[in-house]
Amino acid sequence: MKEVVRKGIDKFEKLPATFKERFHRFLDLVPSAPTCLHGDLHIGNIITDGQRDLWIDVGDFAYGVPQWDVCMMYYSANLMTPERIENLFHVDQATMRAHWNAFAPVYYGTQDKDAIAAEVRKLYPFMATKIAFLISKLHDGKGDVSERLLQMFDKFLPQAAN
Repeated sequence: MKEVVRKGIDKFEKLPATFKERFHRFLDLVPSAPTCLHGDLHIGNIITDGQRDLWIDVGDFAYGVPQWDVCMMYYSANLMTPERIENLFHVDQATMRAHWNAFAPVYYGTQDKDAIAAEVRKLYPFMATKIAFLISKLHDGKGDVSERLLQMFDKFLPQAAN
């Protein structure tokens, strides 16, 4: 996953070079892993018949650390606007948050909200990087970068080492 993401970051024409450098430094720290990733993991890509849960839309399947998938689940449930959630997933924000709140304790193996919050903070650089990648991918490298987006990247990415 990280090399696919790296190529998308490189292709993102309007992303300032300083941010590209920060994304690359972060990607250099991400270990390679043989874990199967959905690549676009969210509530809209699960269908069920009441007995089986099936993953659909596996066009972004890759290998890597699970944080790539988990970060977008968190982002979708907790940081997207209610309007965007409704538009993309056809559910309300409360349903998305309920989904995350059911998933996170099982995934992290704890009910301790502070422990889960600590794990979520580790997702932030993955979220920023994945969002930049998705903008580049969806707009063939020509997506716009708003000031709000740059502020989010700045907040979530590790700072440059001096």
